[in-house]
Amino acid sequence: MSSLTGWGRAAAAALLLLLLAARASAASLDVNPVRIDLAPAARSAELTLTNMSNEPLSVQVDVREWSQDFDGAEQLTDTRALLAVPPIVTIPPGEHQVVRIGQLGAPAEDVEKTFRVLVTELAGAPAAHGSPGLNMRLRLSIPVFVAPTSRRAAADIAVEDVASTGDFTRVTLHNTGNAHAKIERIDVRDDGEWSALPVETVSSLRYLLPDARARLALPEQHVTAIRIKAEDGGEWEHAVSALR
Repeated sequence: MSSLTGWGRAAAAALLLLLLAARASAASLDVNPVRIDLAPAARSAELTLTNMSNEPLSVQVDVREWSQDFDGAEQLTDTRALLAVPPIVTIPPGEHQVVRIGQLGAPAEDVEKTFRVLVTELAGAPAAHGSPGLNMRLRLSIPVFVAPTSRRAAADIAVEDVASTGDFTRVTLHNTGNAHAKIERIDVRDDGEWSALPVETVSSLRYLLPDARARLALPEQHVTAIRIKAEDGGEWEHAVSALR
């Protein structure tokens, strides 16, 4: 029995496509950094785009507010709180362009703000003489986190809504903290033994934003505990059987 929900399978497939696209276009565009953390007092950060190809490269940079629905799926909406300048650039071969990501709104007092910077390679000229060819456009999504002003930013993951069926245990993870968690590993205890969930299950979650929830279908029928580990060292362990 697969441990992924329908959304999880779709997310894993989307992740695979993104990785394939990134590998296919890695020789043309380099983006640095791949994550932006803004302190409350910081008004902007720099994103460096480097054209690694032998042809001019046009790129569009957009910013979206980032949230998650009840299944943990990514929701992106237009925002004026963060701005990319310049939003469209053409980079000569072997050169780089600095794009500034600036705050227009004030940071929240209590809860971290989350955004995504979308870096999209614009379509180039069509193939010569109308010959068939693959015109692939790379889109990278860079997470941006703006720390709150009055409270220390920290995630806190709870487990709720545990349900068992004949084939699996379904649990809902809820980030009750005021900052995101980047999930690195999830272990479950079954008949006294701890085992790690498959990598594709963890990668389907990846991030859990403040007050966001994500549902997991665990293949083990007799799970008694779950342990979630974050990349920054955070760790949460919860009994599961007691919550049924």
